[in-house]
Formats: sequence, C-alpha cells, structure tokens
Amino acid sequence: MLLAHLPFIASVALGLTFLASGLSKLQDRKGFVLGVLEYQVLPLRLAILYGQILPFIEVLCGLVLILGVSPTMVGLISAALLLSFSIAVAITLARKRQLECHCFGPKKGERLGWITLVRLGILLTFSTIVIRGRGAGFLAPIPAEWLPAPLLALG
Repeated sequence: MLLAHLPFIASVALGLTFLASGLSKLQDRKGFVLGVLEYQVLPLRLAILYGQILPFIEVLCGLVLILGVSPTMVGLISAALLLSFSIAVAITLARKRQLECHCFGPKKGERLGWITLVRLGILLTFSTIVIRGRGAGFLAPIPAEWLPAPLLALG
C-alpha cells in the first residue's frame, strides 16, 4: 500500500523541501550569494549567477512538485540541483573546510558534514522516485486511500 503512495509522498516532500529552502534564501539574497561564494567551487561570475537564480528555481521546482505538473521534467531538474549541491558539499568536505551549509538560507547556522551528504542522498532518491513514478502532486489523481499519503509526505 505504501509503495502505491510513494510517488505522491516523494513529490510533496521534495516539493516542500525545495519551497522552504528557496523561500528562506530569498529572505537574504545577498547573504546567500556570499554563502555560495564562500564555497569557492565555481568561478566568481558563475557563483554569483548561481546564487542569484537558485532560490527562484527552488521555489518554482517546489511548487511544481507539490502540484504534480510535469513530474519527469521537474524531477530531472531537482535531481540536477541536488547533484550539484552534493558535489559542492563533497568538494568542501574533501578540502577539510568548515563552512555553514546555507541549505535553508545564510542564517541557519548548520555546519557542513557527512550528514549533509546523507540528507542530499535521500532527497536525490526522492527525485528518482518522482522521475520513475511520474510523480503525483495535488493536481494529479490522488490515490483512493488518500489520507495516509499526504500525512506521510508532510511528515
């Protein structure tokens, strides 16, 4: 029964994560751009551009995932974003640099660590489920036993 709801749960959970992340970054756009620059993974101009547009992409992806529109395409975009985050975190950890995550904006105060990579791996798994299961947000047909799925997704 849970497997039938997995695409819905993955779409909504991933969507809520992206929405919360993007909205928190938009509260301090300049601080987030500085956080991206602090990673020193991208060339300067690309890092600035990435930091400026990423929050908007995250909000858009989050909304689209929650609604269930174009799940394969937005699943691929979310997977690409999560892969880029994972690469940046892995490079930073390999360099043994102690940086803030900036996952939910510049003022959250969480340090990067291996647990960050584990979380990103879980979210990447959700993206794969969305892609393979063709997602199922709130505009997609909701499973017959709909109540457990939204509760699990929100959890």
